[in-house]
Amino acid sequence: MKKNLLRTAVALVGAGTAATALSTAITFNTTPQSPTSIIIANEAIISAALGTDITAPDGNLTFDTGFTVSTTSRYLRMDLSSGTWGAAQKAAGTATSVEMGSTVAGITETLVSGGTTNDSFVIYQVTATKATKPSAASDDVVFIPQGGITVKDKSAVTITYGLYETAGDAVSQSSALSTDSGTLITFADETSVTATDGATVAPKIDVTVATKTGKVFAGGVSKGLVGVVNIADSAAATELLDGTAATTNNLTSASVLTVTGDMTFLQDLDTNNLPDGTYTLSNAAVWANSTCTTTLVGSAAETITDTNMTFTTTAYNADVLYVCVEANGVTDIPVQTFTANYATTGASTSYSDESTDLTLFAHAKNGSAVTKQLVLNPTGNYKNFLRITNTSTITGDVSFSLINDSGEAVNAVTLASIEGQTSSSLAGGNSTSMIDVADLYAAAQATLSTFDVGTGKLRVTVNGNFGTMDVQNITTATDNTSFDTF
Repeated sequence: MKKNLLRTAVALVGAGTAATALSTAITFNTTPQSPTSIIIANEAIISAALGTDITAPDGNLTFDTGFTVSTTSRYLRMDLSSGTWGAAQKAAGTATSVEMGSTVAGITETLVSGGTTNDSFVIYQVTATKATKPSAASDDVVFIPQGGITVKDKSAVTITYGLYETAGDAVSQSSALSTDSGTLITFADETSVTATDGATVAPKIDVTVATKTGKVFAGGVSKGLVGVVNIADSAAATELLDGTAATTNNLTSASVLTVTGDMTFLQDLDTNNLPDGTYTLSNAAVWANSTCTTTLVGSAAETITDTNMTFTTTAYNADVLYVCVEANGVTDIPVQTFTANYATTGASTSYSDESTDLTLFAHAKNGSAVTKQLVLNPTGNYKNFLRITNTSTITGDVSFSLINDSGEAVNAVTLASIEGQTSSSLAGGNSTSMIDVADLYAAAQATLSTFDVGTGKLRVTVNGNFGTMDVQNITTATDNTSFDTF
């Protein structure tokens, strides 16, 4: 979950600064309007107390006049749905806020109401300088808000243009000769942080190959992926408060990735090849690819403990980071799901610190499974037994899944839950004692009381957290004088 730690704080930063206008030119007299709005990075801090200015060098807002303006005065009104003007709006002159008509000198715009930094509207009296220089309905009205817009929250800001016959109509906003509106400002996250690159999956823990005496990652290698941290910039043209193009780089000054899990399988080994409780920081790093072969400068862990490790990721910005670790080859790699937190520090007091929690890879073992399609009714006329042999060199747990003839299933029946069995673990090269199917069925019913074999038979899948195994299905004659295996 992404937590915007300071975004809605009542900080006073960003308030009171001024520039000339908005950053993006928007054409409201097209369908759809182009662009759809000015998108401000949601990482910006907005002061609820004093307001924050959204400003930049230039940005014409263009509407159709919509009705002829001649030497008879009309009244042009601009309204904001929220926020106020960032600076006092002006009439005709070198810093004109509004221009109407195809000829600059054709229409005189005189500010008659509103337009202060406390206002969200402005009204201009507009008149053609000569009868020969009217503004046609199709001519443009170009409005350039001086100082931009000051906002106190992150609600979308729309702007409405209206042309009125009288000053009274303009004040009451009634009987408009022409009107148009559109979205002026919206907020959206510039940076997204996810736990996938869309392709890479977690490596399994290889229980068929041992380096030294322990379990390693699939393929017999000790290095494997803990997870992917994908830091991406928005595809939209997101801006900073001053109109500069927003990027992860200019929104943040520092970032740290913390990965949480059982890290004991990374411990260093002593001269007796036993874990010594210490860690080598280079045994955990962020890499540029999923095979952990392309390094990033300064990518090694800053800290490693039994329960977490940290990485300084400031230099990487919008990158896909692959968290790779080097197992010691002796300690079992735990079956677990890693979690992470990616935390950034805002580039200035105008931009918030961010914190994103992630769920990284779930590590599973690449064990084996054997299914016996015909296991006799546990209450039938013949005694049926199973015997499981771990043919690998690695110790691992054994569990069972049972399916009756109606397709109903019960899963995760542990070896230890069966009468006569003391442990779910089976050592490499070892076999279980003869498991009576009646006892297995009783353990299944203890796991799921509604599971019923009735007068039918069973299908049984044996799951082993080791690489290879053999399952013998043994049936004895009613007088116990002969038996068969299948």
